Amino acid sequence: EVGDAEVLIELALVDAECGEFGAADQAFERACLLSPENPNLFYHWAQVSRRAGQSEQAECFAARAAALDRRSSRYALLRAELATDAERWDDAESRIAELAALPGAARLAAGLRAEVAIRRGMPALARTLALRALATAQEEGVRAGDEGLDRLLELLRRVRLEAAPCRGYRYVIEVRVGNQAYYRPYVVLAETRERSLELLGEIQNALDPAPWTLSEEEEFENEDVAIPGVYHTSLNRVYFPVRL
Repeated sequence: EVGDAEVLIELALVDAECGEFGAADQAFERACLLSPENPNLFYHWAQVSRRAGQSEQAECFAARAAALDRRSSRYALLRAELATDAERWDDAESRIAELAALPGAARLAAGLRAEVAIRRGMPALARTLALRALATAQEEGVRAGDEGLDRLLELLRRVRLEAAPCRGYRYVIEVRVGNQAYYRPYVVLAETRERSLELLGEIQNALDPAPWTLSEEEEFENEDVAIPGVYHTSLNRVYFPVRL
């Protein structure tokens, strides 16, 4: 039940994974003949062109995808990323503003603004923007696995840019609010337990000024060098009654 154009798009993506960018272009061209108004086609074609270093072609295809579906944050995000990659800062800011105006895209826009701040050598601003966006995401009830949340956590790690031999730490914290409490998991990679709690606290304190305590903790082996930071959390809050 999959259309021929979609099959050709998938074939093009396989060609691109193998580094056969010429073959990928040919498959995209054939798909375009069958489905010339398909924004998904132009989105993937732009991404493959981006990987192949063909920035002008990527810009054209991304613009085509966005024009075919002006309500899609996916296509607007790609156009903003292309301007950021090229370090065209005025264009990037304009496109990020367009992205932020789309429903549900404010968090992605905030993450991209933090990305721009990192690239322009302003790590303190990048950290502030990312933490502020995390706080907004929490109010929206974003769960783990959300693309915008993962990007923000990755940005907060990249602000430091210093990889080190790290151990892994799994934590569950308890936050009491009156006669209720909620619990939040964290997975952190850091050089020491003290450092891991510092990194956890940076995010938790930005999300919620209420005091928190450790409810559970577990240390695990991590064989790779990594950038210290929080790698997983959930921003969802479910409250449970507690005894005072």
